[in-house]
Amino acid sequence: MLNFSPPWRMRTLFRRVVIVSLSANLMLILILFSPLNAFMHHLTYSNDPLPEHGEAVVVMSSNFPFPTKNGMMCISSLIRLQKGLQLYREGRVGKIIAFGGVEIEGTGGKTIAKAMKEQLMLYGVPEQDIIVQDAILGRDLYYDNMLHMMKTHKEFDWNKVIFVTSTDQSLRVRKCLVSEVANPIVSVSEPYEVTADWALRFHLFRVVMNELLFALPYFQFTDRFADYGDPNRYTGPTKPRFFLP
Repeated sequence: MLNFSPPWRMRTLFRRVVIVSLSANLMLILILFSPLNAFMHHLTYSNDPLPEHGEAVVVMSSNFPFPTKNGMMCISSLIRLQKGLQLYREGRVGKIIAFGGVEIEGTGGKTIAKAMKEQLMLYGVPEQDIIVQDAILGRDLYYDNMLHMMKTHKEFDWNKVIFVTSTDQSLRVRKCLVSEVANPIVSVSEPYEVTADWALRFHLFRVVMNELLFALPYFQFTDRFADYGDPNRYTGPTKPRFFLP
C-alpha cells in the first residue's frame, strides 16, 4: 500500500507556513478592526493647554510631501497648517512660522516651509506675519532646524510660542524642546490618527510604530532629549555626538 503522506520535514515546513500565515492575518485584523491603532497613538500623544496670547505658532511640517509640479504638501502638513491658521485667526498669535527643510521633488528646490507660506498667503495672511524656517535642508534634520530657529529669532520668548505637530510626533517634539525651552507648548493639530477608519489604520500603525521603535530611541541615544539647562545636551546643528571622533 502506497503512503502519500509527506516526509516529516515537509510537514514541519507546512506547519510553520500555516503558523506564520495565521499570525500575519491575525495581526492585520487587529490593526484594521481593533482599538490597537488608537492605543499606540495615545502612547505618543502630548498636548498642552493653549495660552490666550502667545507670541507665535510654529507649524512643524511632515517630512513626506507629494512630488507634484506645484509642490503640494502631504495631508498631515496641511492639517497642521490649518491648525496654525486657526490659532492666528483666533488672535492667539501674531506670527506664523512655517517650518520644514525638506525639498519637494519637481519644484526646483522649493521646501515645504516655502509651500506653507504660499498657502498661507492664499488664505489671506499678510506676508509680514509669516516667517519661513528652512535654513537647514534635509529630511532628518528638523531638530537642527529647530535649534537654528531658536538661536536666530531671539525676538521671541520660546516659552510663549506654540508648536503644532501631529499626534505621533508630539511626544518627540516635546522631548526635543525640553532641551532648549523650560516650558514648551506643544499642540496636536487634529488627532485624526486616533479616530481613523479601517482603511487608514494600517498606514497610521506603520507610522506610529516607526516613531516608537526607531525615532524615539534614536533621539534618546543621540542625547537630543537632555533636560533644559544641562550643559552636556546636544546643541547642534552638528552631527550627533556618537558620530564625532
